[in-house]
Amino acid sequence: HRLRCHDTFFVTCQSDSAILTAAFKPSLEIAVIGLPINEAFRPLSKTHSRKVLGLPLDSPIVGFVARLIPQKNVHRFLDTLISLVTLLGEPAAAVIVGDVTEYSYLDWYDLHSVAAQTWTEIADASARIGIRWVRSPPADNELAMYYAACDCLFHPTSVIDENFGYAPLEAIACG
Repeated sequence: HRLRCHDTFFVTCQSDSAILTAAFKPSLEIAVIGLPINEAFRPLSKTHSRKVLGLPLDSPIVGFVARLIPQKNVHRFLDTLISLVTLLGEPAAAVIVGDVTEYSYLDWYDLHSVAAQTWTEIADASARIGIRWVRSPPADNELAMYYAACDCLFHPTSVIDENFGYAPLEAIACG
């Protein structure tokens, strides 16, 4: 009943629009608008970005950019990366940008135990695969270089209120 008293809903993707349309039929106007991204996120040279950041020039690089909360699934990223490298039998590298943070509406997990477990998982995976872990958020220009340096971004989020997010958009904008 609270949703029906609004004239228009603004959503950021077609899937949200489809959900609201199915729930409210034609009685609700829905406008899809894209998430805005900073102009720092633009196509950059992969080779130049890797040289500036000191990343390997000759290995595939897979990226992960997110707050390291359980729903962002860095553990799935690490498991998938190790499986991929094992399956292909070729070296690869990874970039993780983010650190364990408190998130106000996810108060059901213990920050210290999640942090310890996450740091251990990253250290274990780093022993098997070259991983650059950038814990402090870099400035947008540097983050754009990390995106550009990667061959792909893996974004396995299961956060219920984020169906797409900024990281994939920024990565796409950086090529």
